[in-house]
Amino acid sequence: MTETAEPHRIRRPSPLAVALVTAAGLVLAVAVALRQPQVAVFAAPMVGVLVAGLWRPPRGSVRVTASEPGIVRCFETEELEVTLTAEVSGGEAEMRLAVPPVDGLSLDTATGPDRAVLTLRITTGRWGDYAPPVLVTAVDPLGLVLATTIHRPLRLHVYPRADPQRIDLDPPVLPDRAGTHRTRRRGSGTEYADTRMYVPGDSVRSIDWRTTARRGALHVAERYREHAADLVLLLDTAPQAGGPATRSLDRAVRGAAQLARSALASGDRVGIALLGGDTRWLDVRDGRHQLYRIVAAVLDANEAGMSAVPGTLLPRQALPPHTSIVAFSTLLDASFGLSLIELHRRRHPVRVVDTLSGTPFEEPEDPMLSRWWSLERAAMYRDLATVGVEVLAWDDDRTLAEVLWTGRSRRDAGHIGVAR
Repeated sequence: MTETAEPHRIRRPSPLAVALVTAAGLVLAVAVALRQPQVAVFAAPMVGVLVAGLWRPPRGSVRVTASEPGIVRCFETEELEVTLTAEVSGGEAEMRLAVPPVDGLSLDTATGPDRAVLTLRITTGRWGDYAPPVLVTAVDPLGLVLATTIHRPLRLHVYPRADPQRIDLDPPVLPDRAGTHRTRRRGSGTEYADTRMYVPGDSVRSIDWRTTARRGALHVAERYREHAADLVLLLDTAPQAGGPATRSLDRAVRGAAQLARSALASGDRVGIALLGGDTRWLDVRDGRHQLYRIVAAVLDANEAGMSAVPGTLLPRQALPPHTSIVAFSTLLDASFGLSLIELHRRRHPVRVVDTLSGTPFEEPEDPMLSRWWSLERAAMYRDLATVGVEVLAWDDDRTLAEVLWTGRSRRDAGHIGVAR
């Protein structure tokens, strides 16, 4: 990847120029103090060098090239090595490269004989979209003037490492498409349901030969049909207050990545929608590549080519019929809750994973304040449960699979509401 733009060039004197100015100033001061003009002759060479250097500052266009073209995609804790090369066109200058520290990345630099070439070893830390700044310092041929520019020739998409545990989503509504989720309907499948008498039109492959031999009449084995699901992951990207609410975004992204990977591995179609400011979404698709599109959409919605509409409500064309919705949110934004209620009114099964564990306050909690907060959250959970939106609280001591399994157990028992 190459970047030729120079957003800003900072010129400053080099240490050599500062030393020459200081020496020339001292000589002139001595000449004045001693009233000996001939002493000033010793400052003439230094002044001449300074004038020549200022007359020929570093010129030309600086170009920085990275050995990795385009966007580099990797996962957390991965290591990669990139070679950065600086070139100047239309001028003459010595180039020096440096990379300052970047939060979320561990950077180790090494230079060779040519200081215009820098080897950058990167160890990725936290997931995110990174463009490490590269400081390019150009030195004029006399070494008196330094010109510094900032370039970003490297782009990193660091994907989160989600929990490898598979999650059985068990969607309550399934579209009529072959898949791996067992339904209660009879038809072609792998799991045995019942045995009945043969009727004309039944497939020969469905004949149960053991039962036929035992009863002396043709019998067929019925099996449960298996369908695929359509799943849309809904992320609350509205600005949050600093503290636990902001840190909960990390949990939401990792949970969405884990759920998307599990669903895609089961042959389901998965999409994602981001609600906060404008509404952006990716259409539901299947295949392994969809997982990378989903994660890229979280990192940079513009790069992922997402559709967008103003407002906080997901349009109908973004959700195929019988699509299940799993939302990840702190439930601090009222507009996000209203969007969930509207989606339920459209007859989409909606489940909300509350990613905020505890209170959103950073300061030591007052017992009375904590109690008040718990009562407020419980009232909001009941309100959502009343309209049919299932709320699952994701505590620190439980995995996402355990949280969703708790909600499934409550649905099987006929209790739709808050799962703790």
